[in-house]
Amino acid sequence: MITTDKEELSYWISVKLGDIIQLTDEQTIGYLMEEGYEHLSHGADFTVNRKREITAHEGRTKWLILDIEYGVFTWYLIVKSNGLDFDLYLYYIPEGFVDGDRNDIINNSDWLMEVWEDGMELKDLPFAKEIQQGEGILFKTDGPRYGTFVEDRDKSFATIMEYSCDAEGEKNPLLIALELNNAEGWEESEESLSVDDYGDIKVEVTTEEGVTINEDSSYIILLQGCKIAIGDIDVLRT
Repeated sequence: MITTDKEELSYWISVKLGDIIQLTDEQTIGYLMEEGYEHLSHGADFTVNRKREITAHEGRTKWLILDIEYGVFTWYLIVKSNGLDFDLYLYYIPEGFVDGDRNDIINNSDWLMEVWEDGMELKDLPFAKEIQQGEGILFKTDGPRYGTFVEDRDKSFATIMEYSCDAEGEKNPLLIALELNNAEGWEESEESLSVDDYGDIKVEVTTEEGVTINEDSSYIILLQGCKIAIGDIDVLRT
């Protein structure tokens, strides 16, 4: 069954594993036809096989990440919202990029990070401010954002880097790099004694809490893609 309220954010939040994301945009259909896929006159039916979400620590931005699969391809539908307003983006892992921890990135895709200077620890190395991809194609970013990544109630600390380029004719002008780190909450309590005016002893408890981020547990992925029109996508509920 196809629902009809896809202009509501709740429509996308309610997508579940096994649902079908039907894409009818010209770029998707043209690419799949070039790859030898047929019977696409009614669109390409991708199956949702993973669902995750990132909530920004500052502001109201959220990124709903749906891993969608068609044939040998795994793409990523990202619903980026700010309150009730949202936009849809379709991403893929760019050719040649190897995901993994920071050592993997330095060994395989060091252009994603700034130049490693002497004395700097790898965990402190920032992401690149600009990424060159081919002649005349330069992706730029406004800098990192931070948030909480949630999947099946498990939480991680997330760094989000969003890049864009204005190269004429570039079909996929957006990049998003995500770094996830294990994070553990902590709480400390301290008792102190005081005497009131009547000589009674009062016990005061001060509690502090926070999060410890394990920078050595990083996992980094890079995605490239574009915005997709709401008229070019539907959800078929299972």
